[in-house]
Amino acid sequence: MRNPYAKFRRGVDDEPDRDRWIVSYADFITLLMAFFVVMYSVSTVNSGKFRVLSNSMVTVFNEESSRAAPIDFGGGERPQDKIRIAPQAVAALEQAVETWGAATPNGNSVNPVPTEGTPVERLETALGPLIKSNDIKLRDNRDWLEIELASELLFASGSAELQAAGLPAIRQIAAVVADLHKPVRVEGHTDNVPLSGGRFASNWHLSAARAATVAAQLALAKLAPEQLSAVGFGEFRPVADNATDDGRKLNRRVVIAVAKTIAAAEGLPSSTAPPSARTLQHITELPPPAEIGQ
Repeated sequence: MRNPYAKFRRGVDDEPDRDRWIVSYADFITLLMAFFVVMYSVSTVNSGKFRVLSNSMVTVFNEESSRAAPIDFGGGERPQDKIRIAPQAVAALEQAVETWGAATPNGNSVNPVPTEGTPVERLETALGPLIKSNDIKLRDNRDWLEIELASELLFASGSAELQAAGLPAIRQIAAVVADLHKPVRVEGHTDNVPLSGGRFASNWHLSAARAATVAAQLALAKLAPEQLSAVGFGEFRPVADNATDDGRKLNRRVVIAVAKTIAAAEGLPSSTAPPSARTLQHITELPPPAEIGQ
């Protein structure tokens, strides 16, 4: 009797698939179409906005130390509060991109950093428009070269996150200051308006975080980190009357002070320190152990 399952034991080969090439061909056509789409999008990019996007991507992925977000100074908002604030942050970023594109078409209106002249002359040339608008002030005296930046140029109200509009100025300052090879002190100052909510518990914390953010950005701009220091003075070193809006605006500032002499580097900037001020290092100096026992 013939076994009906004999053909299954022997195995029956299926007919080979003759249409497999269609899959590879379809993949190739898809990749080709994606390539031309990318080429078209790059050919119509706004160079100003692309520069902002590029700087933002570099900051997020490579410049972690420039962000003050991981620092908790107390009084922080709850996670759900941060979620509610996220749309506002996105809107602020979009506004910054639009402002940058309008102020720097094609990215060509930022002044190049000159290589000749005194440090003050180089800064005046590179930061000319910001100096004329009083967003940046230069003070050059015997012991210190002080570069004062308006807080509104660098930070939003109550924030220590550096705005994109302030990055070019800080990088131009770093390009000039790095050549001096001098100690640099970054000072944060605020007005006397108490903070209501937010990450920072007081103006002390806010000014310190802002100074640290600027110092970190200067270090990322190739300024020697060992020559940098950051300090927050809060509302207690005003240069104008806090009773008026104009006075409070002047008091909200960040000062980049470059020491000209070793004596100046060991003390406080001449514009803020009394002549008799002594540093913490001097106050805490103790005699050697052999002298203490005598």
